[in-house]
Amino acid sequence: MPNNVSAPQDTLYVSTVNISLAKDSSKTIESIKLGKNNESPRDVQKTICAGGEHREEFHEPLPLGPNDHIFVSVNCSYWPWWKRVDIRIDINLRDTGYVCGEQGVRLYRRKERNVEVVVAAYCQPVTPVPATPGQLPATTASILEACSQFRLLIIGNSGVGKSSLIRKVFGVEIVDVSEATRGTADIEKEFISATNERFVVHDSLGFEAGDEQNIDIVKQFIARRKAMPQLKDQLHAIWLCLETPYCGGRLLEAGAEKVLQERDKVLGNVPLVVVLTKVDQLDAQLEIDPPENETLENYKSRYLNKYCVEPLRRAAGRDITHVTVSVKDGYSESLTNLVKATKDNMAKYHVDETPWFVASIAQRVSIKEKIELSIAVGKKEYWNILMGAVFRGHTLQQYLHVIRKDVITVWNFNDPDKCLMDDRIFEVLLRTNNLGDTADTQSNKASFADLIASALELLQKGLSGSVDIASVLGFAVAATKAPNKMYQGAKEDVKILMAFIVNLICVMQVIFLLASGGPVTRQTVALAVGGCERQRSVVHSLVNDFDGKLGVLLGGRDYALEQVVKWIWLYSIKDDEIEALKRRMGQVPVVP
Repeated sequence: MPNNVSAPQDTLYVSTVNISLAKDSSKTIESIKLGKNNESPRDVQKTICAGGEHREEFHEPLPLGPNDHIFVSVNCSYWPWWKRVDIRIDINLRDTGYVCGEQGVRLYRRKERNVEVVVAAYCQPVTPVPATPGQLPATTASILEACSQFRLLIIGNSGVGKSSLIRKVFGVEIVDVSEATRGTADIEKEFISATNERFVVHDSLGFEAGDEQNIDIVKQFIARRKAMPQLKDQLHAIWLCLETPYCGGRLLEAGAEKVLQERDKVLGNVPLVVVLTKVDQLDAQLEIDPPENETLENYKSRYLNKYCVEPLRRAAGRDITHVTVSVKDGYSESLTNLVKATKDNMAKYHVDETPWFVASIAQRVSIKEKIELSIAVGKKEYWNILMGAVFRGHTLQQYLHVIRKDVITVWNFNDPDKCLMDDRIFEVLLRTNNLGDTADTQSNKASFADLIASALELLQKGLSGSVDIASVLGFAVAATKAPNKMYQGAKEDVKILMAFIVNLICVMQVIFLLASGGPVTRQTVALAVGGCERQRSVVHSLVNDFDGKLGVLLGGRDYALEQVVKWIWLYSIKDDEIEALKRRMGQVPVVP
């Protein structure tokens, strides 16, 4: 939570409740009831076996005052299986200690007879979008209801760089997977982060020669997860982390070689990506001792093929998905390659698209993946309204709200103060004054990344000290006003949606760069929206010129949607531009 925000200490706002059963328990949780004070509890129909967990999320956080308590009551069966026992766990603010997490979250834990309850709560309320009659359900809500987290098993020896890799890919600061002595990893333990709740990691040590025990542990864990009925509890992908040999060393230990040889038996059909870490060490070695009569690029390709690709192919008996990565500066594109390889592999093995949808939501390194998922989610439901203002009993404002909700969910920012839910952003993105010249789009050869960097640099020159969202953008203090009267009528409503979608995706990209996995602030939003001002005006001009093309026999919805997608990609930042752009924007004063 920002330091300058004074949070009340007498009330907390519960966001999630986790119920777990110890892996060595002889019980099975048959049902769960969850409630507050003396209110009637709600039933959570969930079976949890030993080592399992259920996560209950509150879309509207539950306020918990000093005299309130939240309770979880579980009904368990145990041997002989007809025996039952009820276990009730109460948590309140007065007599329960807590652990401080990231961004102001408090974690309250209570354990009774192998059943543990963890309540995550914040010190300040989360203000949801005001509900309106007949409010439209977000498309992402149904996706996350089926699978709220991307579940990843990461395998690798101590020191291979697992923790650093997780922190970089998922944009978090604290994830302590095992990097210490051998034998400390617990594959059943779930590693999660309060600042990115869309992934959960299980950790396993690597496979050494003769280490049959660890191979059996991994094999049994995968089998248990595969048998779980809920998609969110199943294992979605595996990263096998191996350190890239940089002096002609051996890539595979005998144990890892055996696992790849028996891959189908050990790993089953869970999507696997071999992650070759610390490739920067190879590059450093090549700089010290460059090859003769050959370019560095060609030599590196031959070297990786000889010492990495061929050993993997020999062990696996066929080509196996692999990616070379580094978490060092200058290698961010390698992480986007890992995200893409994981998603592509998941698409091959998972009939249901939900797991790789959630994986794309969880990752925080690839803008391209975020844009692709935004489009895919939009096409599932609400972007199809571009057919032509057939609002089916709902208002334009309701469509704007639900589209924003879906896009924000896909981009998955660490936004503890819900800055992106500020309705005043609508007014700025839908403003139609000072329209840009569409001819500028054709003549200007600069990329969107260059235009954004230049705009932020100009914005910076007019600022001193902290940045205020109202002063920079000229936001009205009042709530959202109706869109500018330039757009009127049914077809014009469609044009409003077109402009809003494109401009919103532009802003998301800039926030992605400015936040870099850290918390989004009002200042971040101000700079992002202000930096996109030129694109906003040009987009509105493009949409305005689109008049007359709606409802054409071969166009209509498809043509409008195609144009929206085309404009989104026109104003997109390429993944290979991200690192240079972040360095260039390093002087922009984003004040927390």
